[in-house]
Amino acid sequence: MQHLEQIFKRFAEFGITINESKCEFGKQQVDFLRHTINSEGILPMSTKVKAIQEFPKPETVSQLRSFLGMINFYHRFIPKIAEILAPLNAYLVGSKKRDKTKIKWNPETDASFDKIKKCLADATLLSYPSTDAKLALVTDCSDFAMGGVLSEITPQGPKPLGFFSKKLTPTKAKYSAYVRELLAAYSAIQYFRHMLEARPFALYVDHKPLTSAFRQNSDNCSPRRLRQLDFISQFTTDIRYVPGKENVVADSLSRVCEIQFSSLADLKLWESTL
Repeated sequence: MQHLEQIFKRFAEFGITINESKCEFGKQQVDFLRHTINSEGILPMSTKVKAIQEFPKPETVSQLRSFLGMINFYHRFIPKIAEILAPLNAYLVGSKKRDKTKIKWNPETDASFDKIKKCLADATLLSYPSTDAKLALVTDCSDFAMGGVLSEITPQGPKPLGFFSKKLTPTKAKYSAYVRELLAAYSAIQYFRHMLEARPFALYVDHKPLTSAFRQNSDNCSPRRLRQLDFISQFTTDIRYVPGKENVVADSLSRVCEIQFSSLADLKLWESTL
């Protein structure tokens, strides 16, 4: 009730009016703007997920564009979405908005279509950020896409706040592993900037050379790399290495829909951040 009183006082202060018929009070869960919101966090609305699950396989590029538009609305709930959708997005390259070109499906695109539906059905509950909790950002980069997950560290274990994923351009896909991993960290921090500013957090990577990036001789760095390192250093210099064979985070991300955040505790990644 105290929260409602504060909200109503602010509404009155700024002359904001609300429609009582469109308001719901005392609810444990509400559907709002195609999302389900409760005390624990936020999820895609089940009716919208069902509609996407029942969406028939697109026959034309135009139909595929509509399907991808629905999927991308919930992109922050799906880890490595850019990597999953890469085979489908390839159909859109050079196409027009209402392109009626028939799609020639193949095993790779069939798998992509089925997997993205499953991933949305298994979408991770995204928690609400706490102002005093420690944060951990895990980033990773494959040969054609980069991604990351921002989690809040609690005594009960890490709670995901959001996912980031982006397909690499053909030029960036040719970068060395070090440059691609640095780009992934840089891009993820840019994406989550509004949640990371003025907040201490650790950056976890599975590329060991990145942990010493801020101790390297700047004479050996390209201007672009210097800009990226300078940007990252404005947020954190706490970069930690997770060995690939033990990196449950990277392994889980690579399996896309099988993330089990409770298993992260087994690596004891979070002990030094609590």
